[in-house]
Amino acid sequence: MDYPVVKTSDNDFYLKNNLYKEQDINGWIYMDYRNNEKELQQNTIIYGHNMYYSGVMFGTLNKVANKSWYNNPENLTISFNTMYETMDWEIFSIYKIHKTSDYLVNEFASQDDFLEYIKKIKDRSINDFHVEIKPNDKILTLSTCTGENQRFVVHAKLKTEKSN
Repeated sequence: MDYPVVKTSDNDFYLKNNLYKEQDINGWIYMDYRNNEKELQQNTIIYGHNMYYSGVMFGTLNKVANKSWYNNPENLTISFNTMYETMDWEIFSIYKIHKTSDYLVNEFASQDDFLEYIKKIKDRSINDFHVEIKPNDKILTLSTCTGENQRFVVHAKLKTEKSN
C-alpha cells in the first residue's frame, strides 16, 4: 500500500470521500482526527476501507495475517512518513476482533496505562513477534473492517526516526 494519509476534523469524512474531497465509495486512508500529524502521540491511528475485491485502500492489509507473510522478517517493517519525519515501524501485533473501540486510544494517562494497553493488544495477536515495547515508545495502529462487526488491526512500534 502506498497512499498519502489525510486528516480532517472527524473520522467520518474520508469514509466516503477521496484525497480530492470528492465522493468516492473507496474513501481514503486517513489519520484519526485526534492525532497530531506534526508531533505524533504515543499511538497514531490510521484507518482505511478494506476494499478486498479491488485491493485498494486497506484491501490487502489482511494478507499480513498469513503465516508465510509474517514469518518473513522483511515484511515486518512499515514505512509511514509525514511531511515532517521519515519513519520505520516494526509490527508487533496482528489480530481480528469484534467491533470495539478499546484499541483506538491515542494518548495515555500514565506509562502504566500505556503498558497495560500494550499487554492487551499483544495478547490478542495471532503471533508473538518478540518486540519489546517500552513506556515511552510510540506505536502505529492500522485499522480496517473485515465484515459487518469485525475489525482487522495491525500495531507497529517506531524503530527509527530521521528528520527530512
